Amino acid sequence: MPNTAVRAAAEGVPKVIFRTVAEFPELYIMEFSGNDFAPRINDGDSLVFSKSETPKRDDIVIAWKRPDKMQPGDMQASIFTLFLGQSGITLPVDDHPQSEVKLVFVLMQSDGRRALVEASKLLAVHKCVNIVKREDCSNEDDA
Repeated sequence: MPNTAVRAAAEGVPKVIFRTVAEFPELYIMEFSGNDFAPRINDGDSLVFSKSETPKRDDIVIAWKRPDKMQPGDMQASIFTLFLGQSGITLPVDDHPQSEVKLVFVLMQSDGRRALVEASKLLAVHKCVNIVKREDCSNEDDA
């Protein structure tokens, strides 16, 4: 997965944020880190994700790795543009142990390269439904 990552608003948050699909709220906000998607998404912008809206090709998505499939130092979530998803698949999914066929998501990185991500390594893929620009956020302390 690319270096583009999201960071939680609070410092010291563990790298594993969600362990099960049931833990995801219907809507949640993540702060974007980096400028890989500039000017569409910039460092400090807030992304709103929906766990129930079905992402389609060219949507911005957050791909959550399954905690049991993560390596030390991995970030659990990364931002991509969905290139090709698996319609009708409910994540997480386990590959059949005797099958040579693997379900994959094709996710486009910010530089246009495509990444094949095995569905069995993903906990969830959620659609970005809104981008709140950092400069649009008002700080009450500034008033």
